[in-house]
Amino acid sequence: MLAKSIGLSILVGTVAVSLVFDKSAEAAVISGQLFNTGVDATGAILPSFGASDPHYTVVENDNQQAATYFNGAYLPNNSGSAWIWQTGTGQPGGVTRTFRTMFNLSGYDHTSAAVSGLWGADNIGVDILINGVGTSNFIPSGFGAFSQLTAFNITSGFVAGQNVLSFVVQDLGGPGAFRVDNIQLTADLAADSTAIPTPALLPSLIGMGAATLRKRRQEAEVEA
Repeated sequence: MLAKSIGLSILVGTVAVSLVFDKSAEAAVISGQLFNTGVDATGAILPSFGASDPHYTVVENDNQQAATYFNGAYLPNNSGSAWIWQTGTGQPGGVTRTFRTMFNLSGYDHTSAAVSGLWGADNIGVDILINGVGTSNFIPSGFGAFSQLTAFNITSGFVAGQNVLSFVVQDLGGPGAFRVDNIQLTADLAADSTAIPTPALLPSLIGMGAATLRKRRQEAEVEA
């Protein structure tokens, strides 16, 4: 009888610990999937001319990797991002190019996902697509398109598993360039993910379990 009571107490405690958790702990910044332009796998800046960007491909160039490029008229590169184009010379000019990167939402609630950041274009930021669907993010032609970066925020259009993020840029006469900075992917954990108890609640849960265990033991001794 005592063994049965102890087993029941452990089961109750386990269920309580697994069910009581801080919902805010579900929200997560997902790192290691989306990167700024012009950086390597560690996020370190690549050389300014001709280095292959491992995270962005050019759709119209058979999905070959983009390359770093810089022009003195552009907003200077920083320690976290750099300008890229199809080639390290900023050519070809007078074309529209789509820069593609991918990320995976497995284990996350795709309906809660969001991508935000800053982008720039020489000359026009036509749109940002999520899984082939436009998001109405736009940068008009002008000096401000490449002398500063424009904020973007995407909160819909995501799917479970693999997602494709595409930046469409139009150049009006060469050279051309494109840049992303401060990119961030967030999402809630999926409902079937293991819940983590709130640290502040753990002592009280452990205390409740211990009290229940003592009570069951005392009852078993009386019955004996």
